[in-house]
Amino acid sequence: MRHLILPILLVLISFEAFPQSVTEFAPDGINGYAGVGFATFDVRSPDSFDIKIDQATYFYIGGEKGFDFMNLYLTISFQYMDTNGQSNYYYESVSGDTVWEDNDVDFHATLFQAGLGLKLKLIDGYWFRPYVEFGGLGGYFQLNYTTDADEIERTQGTDDDPKLKDSLLDFGRYLEVGIEIAFSDSWGVKPAARFIQSETKKLETLDDRTLIYHGNVYFISLLKAF
Repeated sequence: MRHLILPILLVLISFEAFPQSVTEFAPDGINGYAGVGFATFDVRSPDSFDIKIDQATYFYIGGEKGFDFMNLYLTISFQYMDTNGQSNYYYESVSGDTVWEDNDVDFHATLFQAGLGLKLKLIDGYWFRPYVEFGGLGGYFQLNYTTDADEIERTQGTDDDPKLKDSLLDFGRYLEVGIEIAFSDSWGVKPAARFIQSETKKLETLDDRTLIYHGNVYFISLLKAF
């Protein structure tokens, strides 16, 4: 029992250390945030033998507006991810006369997504606020192959160069959990995890197949209340 006394005292002291004004961290106003973190990917289709995506650097900005009802907030967010990987390349020219294919072709990938969601704060109007958020995503997925064009094998035809850039629309949904921690009446931090399920349109350099992936994002943001 004695080993619990110190943690309890620290919690009680921390409650007293935050002034009442901190508990009024724009509970129904506009909050903005910007953060950074990392993302890992689990490719569902094509399978991981055909494409591998490395851990990504993650950048994030967003904002929210409270409804002043049931601790609900409307959120908007923008996220950018930058990573590398390898794919089993297969591309057929528009005419269908030439085919390039090769294994383990290196690429650099960038992903931009905008999100619109709904956030529920389990505790509101206090200096710490755990929350859950969910919503939809739409964006742009781009692959830039870093292997030289002449290193990709031409298996049919005589055209000169394969396609080294593939970009297309990307749509999905997300679930986010985290906790907001205020350290003044207008500033705070937000450690969070976001879980993404997303799907692209058909990638021509992956034999006209869609890319379906799950992403696990872990990040921390700086909060500002307006």
